[in-house]
Amino acid sequence: MREWGPLEGPNVVFLHGLGLIGPRATGEPAESWAALGFRVLAPDLPGFGGSKAVSREDYLPSRLARLLVGELPERFALVGFSWGGTIGSHLTALEPDRVTALVLVDVGYSAPKPDPPSYDQLLDDARAELGASRFPDADAFLEYARPHFPLRLSDEALLGSMREIAGELVPELTPEVVAAGLRGYHEEPPVLVHEVLRDAAIPILLLVAGKPPNPRRDAEVVAFQRALPTAEILRFPAAGHNVLLDAADEAVPAVGEWLAQRATRRAAGNLDGGAGV
Repeated sequence: MREWGPLEGPNVVFLHGLGLIGPRATGEPAESWAALGFRVLAPDLPGFGGSKAVSREDYLPSRLARLLVGELPERFALVGFSWGGTIGSHLTALEPDRVTALVLVDVGYSAPKPDPPSYDQLLDDARAELGASRFPDADAFLEYARPHFPLRLSDEALLGSMREIAGELVPELTPEVVAAGLRGYHEEPPVLVHEVLRDAAIPILLLVAGKPPNPRRDAEVVAFQRALPTAEILRFPAAGHNVLLDAADEAVPAVGEWLAQRATRRAAGNLDGGAGV
């Protein structure tokens, strides 16, 4: 668990995504929100950084939520990117009285697939992708990875996602964690808890990527708004899936301002549903 900001500040928990970078893109948004007076907590989810992997069955989002809830403060706002937002949705449904506000970063609106891939299929795909990601040294890795990430994500952060095995750099992220995480998402997508989130009257902000253009995404966001009519939605047409990285100059302050407004409204005692940061 990494922390930023004053100990006495309102708590914001940031849950990272399932991709190669994992928690390495957490620093910039966390520092920005800490500068507003928030205490930001960012756990390494199981299989990343300092956190050990858990069993395949325990990668169900509802089980990961139960694992996390005992490690978190009594009251907190929650920001979740992708896989982290899936876990965060289930955590909010599990403990709605503890979560004061929920920010979903390009997640939470997708309809479940009628025929999702099996764990074995996902594992084969992950092994093929990650197995090809082997590099003789740091320079070779950075030459490969640098074009795929904004320059604001440092070389140090990129290299932090790798480990050395038998003289080669390989991803810290294992195929088993990828497959289990994706299978868990398919079994328990966030839409399963939309009704609970609506009834809890928790403030929700959804950040939506615009690239690549996708008419299905547009329809799913409309369905999300119908299911959660009080949720606020911000669109970032020039951003890919990792909105907080691709559109950092706009998205990171927008989240901070949204959270700060909730804190102000709660202090004034007029936040809808009585919840706030």
